[in-house]
Amino acid sequence: MSRRQLLLGALLIGMLGALTTPALAQEPERDTRRERWNAMSESERQELRERRQRFEQMTPKQRAEVRRRMDRFKSLPPEQRQHIRENRQRWKDLSPEERKQLRGQFRRWKDLSPEQRDKLKKRFRHWKDLSPKQREKLRKGWKNLSPEERREIRKQIPKRERIRRDIRKQRLKRRSGKDSD
Repeated sequence: MSRRQLLLGALLIGMLGALTTPALAQEPERDTRRERWNAMSESERQELRERRQRFEQMTPKQRAEVRRRMDRFKSLPPEQRQHIRENRQRWKDLSPEERKQLRGQFRRWKDLSPEQRDKLKKRFRHWKDLSPKQREKLRKGWKNLSPEERREIRKQIPKRERIRRDIRKQRLKRRSGKDSD
């Protein structure tokens, strides 16, 4: 994906956020737009102004693409739109470092062969299908291994998977404030 496409995607996410806030979630009539504008905080208004300015600076082709995607978004069922809003909020809540790490993970994911992706998806589904007790048992088993045993297992894990695991571990450490392996 080119830098321009990434920027366009990021801008689209921003535009989507502006247009999907609860105050703007439905297609408004002119008089209700004014009411919602008045109900916004000054920071929300400023953010919307900036997004509009960025939108106006786009080429006609880019604007058409944003409009097409917004129309598509509006045609989604309410549950899917809400899911997208929640994901966007989670993205906004990430630190710049976490966002950078996720972008890197996405690039690495795109670089994987279809077979490698399928393999990782199956592993994830398997992990997800485990009961909380089974997951905890595996975690405890890992903690009970000696450093030497852990090193041997890590050697068997492809580098990309180790990177993903390390990122998750760092994130958990920050959230819990604990050091654990």
